[in-house]
Amino acid sequence: MADEIMYWGDLRGQPIILASQGREAGTIEDFYFEPGTQAVRALRVNAGLRGYRILLASAIDAFEREGVTIANENMLIDEANAGPIYQLPLGHRLLGFPVVNENGRRLGAVRNPLLGIYPPVALRIAGFDLGNRRISAHAITEFGEDKLTVME
Repeated sequence: MADEIMYWGDLRGQPIILASQGREAGTIEDFYFEPGTQAVRALRVNAGLRGYRILLASAIDAFEREGVTIANENMLIDEANAGPIYQLPLGHRLLGFPVVNENGRRLGAVRNPLLGIYPPVALRIAGFDLGNRRISAHAITEFGEDKLTVME
């Protein structure tokens, strides 16, 4: 089992591994999240010539050193058929996102989201690395369009 928390930068670019076949089915490129709950609903996977696929968090078997394992290729949904998941924001937009305290004082900018990866079905944003400090997702009081507000 991998650690319970993982930097997004370490997960991005990892392969999706088909457990039953021992081969790769694509590469993790981004994630879809719900701003209000910080739940990561799905990973966006570059499946090469087959285009982009969605891997729901509920379809992930495990986060391993070699990559993310899933049961079979049917777990990867064509992005055009992803329904409401496709409407959620992508995680890359968080990079550089300003973080301020409740008084409006800038604390820094998001350098790397921290993801809670265990259990995989409860994949979530656990916090944010600002470079000079880490902020827990529990400290977020407002997830705005242009900034995160946190308790300090």
